[in-house]
Amino acid sequence: MSEAYEVGRSIYLPNRYVICYHIRLNPEAFEEVGALQSVLEAFTRRKISIVHIKLSRLRPRRPVEASVFVDVTDKKNSINDIERDLRKLRFTKEITVINPLPSGIILDNTLFPLSFMGERAIICTESFFKALLKDMREYLGTAHAVWLYHVGVNTGCNLYEKILKIVNKERIDEIVHLAQGLLQHVGFGIIRITYDVSRCQASIDVKDSFECKLFSNSQQPESHYLRGMLAGFLSKVFKREVKVEEHKCIAMGDEYCEFKANPLT
Repeated sequence: MSEAYEVGRSIYLPNRYVICYHIRLNPEAFEEVGALQSVLEAFTRRKISIVHIKLSRLRPRRPVEASVFVDVTDKKNSINDIERDLRKLRFTKEITVINPLPSGIILDNTLFPLSFMGERAIICTESFFKALLKDMREYLGTAHAVWLYHVGVNTGCNLYEKILKIVNKERIDEIVHLAQGLLQHVGFGIIRITYDVSRCQASIDVKDSFECKLFSNSQQPESHYLRGMLAGFLSKVFKREVKVEEHKCIAMGDEYCEFKANPLT
């Protein structure tokens, strides 16, 4: 069984005093063996426990951003000493010390906006998405499903075009594999696509669908946005418009969601 992955640069440890050192390193740091080790040693030398760490990905000629969350509950007098040690490192460009909010939670909001693969992004939680769909159903009725499907189609087409910037359009297996990985990476579910290009048909299994898990005891399939995304993406792959229908759904009590893609007649 896979474990959930907590995103974000934040942490909350009740009854502990955690602070964050946001360290901006010169671009050369990623090319220097041991650069990150020298940062971590600033804490280990003083026996300071690191409870969370985030690193920015490598970007040519851009600084390296490191968020290091440490527990200083019993060593608050070391906070300034650690900062001084970090500033002495050869690659250190800038340091920001972030203290917890009165509630105890600590957030590193030094970097903004958020982005994913070069595009601006937001983190959409389950409660937010469920409230959004509930309001849409209330005001649009059954039309909300049609609207979500068509928005999903456009999103799926955009996903295909984005993948083509990385993968040659002739390498269909790799395109489909990357699409599965990206959709899982951003939280839609664990997706497996089996397809036949010659027939423009596909069978898609989705485990733990984010969209369908919002509903339970439903009498009908509940995937509309993801279903549309699959339709838009596969239409681009097959170079022919397809329609995707959901035949099994976890909202109806099935073990997983099953979709079928077929050409539009």
